[in-house]
Amino acid sequence: MKLRNVTIALLVSLSTLGAVGCGPKVDKKAATKVETTNGRDRELFESALDLMRKGRYEAGRIQLSILIGSYADSPYLPLAKIATADSYFREGGTSNLAQAEVEYQNWLSFFASTHRSLASQVMYKIAEIHVRQMLSFDRDQKESHAAERTLMALMQQYPDATNLPDVKTKLDQIRERLADADLNVAKFYYTNRGAMAGAEDRLKEITEKYQNYSKMDEVYHLLGLTEEQREDTEQAGRYFSELAQKYPNSEFYQDSIAHLKKYDMQIPPADPNAPAAREKMGIVGQVKARVFDPTIATSEDGILLKKDGKPDDTVVKALTDANNAWTTSPTPVTTTVGITKGSSGGTATPGQNQGKPGDVKVGVGGPDKPADKDKKKGPDKP
Repeated sequence: MKLRNVTIALLVSLSTLGAVGCGPKVDKKAATKVETTNGRDRELFESALDLMRKGRYEAGRIQLSILIGSYADSPYLPLAKIATADSYFREGGTSNLAQAEVEYQNWLSFFASTHRSLASQVMYKIAEIHVRQMLSFDRDQKESHAAERTLMALMQQYPDATNLPDVKTKLDQIRERLADADLNVAKFYYTNRGAMAGAEDRLKEITEKYQNYSKMDEVYHLLGLTEEQREDTEQAGRYFSELAQKYPNSEFYQDSIAHLKKYDMQIPPADPNAPAAREKMGIVGQVKARVFDPTIATSEDGILLKKDGKPDDTVVKALTDANNAWTTSPTPVTTTVGITKGSSGGTATPGQNQGKPGDVKVGVGGPDKPADKDKKKGPDKP
């Protein structure tokens, strides 16, 4: 009896294996390909933004890379490239910032002429990448110079840019840092090296390039002392006179007046609109400024990816234009299906989930978008 039961179980097992072997064969080549059917470009774009707003930057970049590689004519292509660059900018760190700059520069190469309103924002982000990496005034100013060049190019190329006030403010902050660096070197040449020509070169560079420098009174005073050391009292008197006229509230005013009297030079009348005296920073304040605040503050937001999930008007318009240009999704470069033969699979129907023109969701950074409540709950797509 036991032998009969074992025999029946063995026959059942063999019949089951045979049925499995006769099933549909797996097309391994097709299974490794990416699904790129019509209607996917917009779906990929929105899915990528949803992932990135949750901090899943790498997963979002994968979705965007599929869009960029498969839909060359998609109206979402320029925005996908910006979102890719934003994701690296948001992540931060030296390597990510370097990659963000590469992505933003590539965007400018392809889309600056057709998307001028976005181009100025992209250039501003490139400048902020350099600002993030700026060092204190007593160290190498390579990043400061790179940020200055980028902002100057932005102002020249896009004089009507909406972000011009921010550009000018940031440029003044950067030039303040560069002037600090030149003044620091000039002091070193004057005090430690006795190299008056080197000190003069750095100080004159400040007067020529950074006219709005907050410590210009100190620059004129040191220029006067430098010329005095070079025995050019006439030129020294000019600098002391300029200081006395423009900065009568300066801590260096009385010393400048003393030098003018010593040279028997006329003391000029003080400018009634002269700036107030600068607050003198003590040793503790100087150390704190150098150690704890060596760089200029920048935004952590990208252009599309923002913490509050509220892109500005320029970005909203670009998103709306892309959506209005999209009626039926452009034909993908390659149409492949990653499923097994003989199965109905999960292939998207052309035009599926296309929505209506003008209804692109733009909440791309906040903790929860209002539109999320209309979506089905479920795990994020990788």
